[in-house]
Amino acid sequence: MKIAHLTTDVVSSTLVIIKELIRSITSLLKQESSANTAIFVPFLERLLKLSQEIGLQVDELGASLYPPQEISALKAAIEKISSSTDEILVELEKLEGCSEDFCKTCIGLRSSFKKLEAELDQSDVTDIVAKIENLVIS
Repeated sequence: MKIAHLTTDVVSSTLVIIKELIRSITSLLKQESSANTAIFVPFLERLLKLSQEIGLQVDELGASLYPPQEISALKAAIEKISSSTDEILVELEKLEGCSEDFCKTCIGLRSSFKKLEAELDQSDVTDIVAKIENLVIS
């Protein structure tokens, strides 16, 4: 149950990341001049692809929670979301569109990741111990 609760925290933090990303893009659009269109369009396309990847991984997190919980799938989804958010951060910094709120949100998401990963590691060890205890030596 704790894994489900911590996963909910990760998903909520991820949604806040997307919300802050939209705010950053909106701010950049207000500053955008037609001279920079050649740079700006590929940037937006890259952010779209990264956001879509995050969406897929959030779906994977939800699917992995159903019994039996797939610890390895949860860990893989967390890693991919983390990687995508790091790439978004780099992309925003390239165009100087990274707001302080976005950076704070990233820190909050990383904190949620660490808590969930710690619980997943503990759960993984507990599962192994339970399986070993159920082994019958013949």
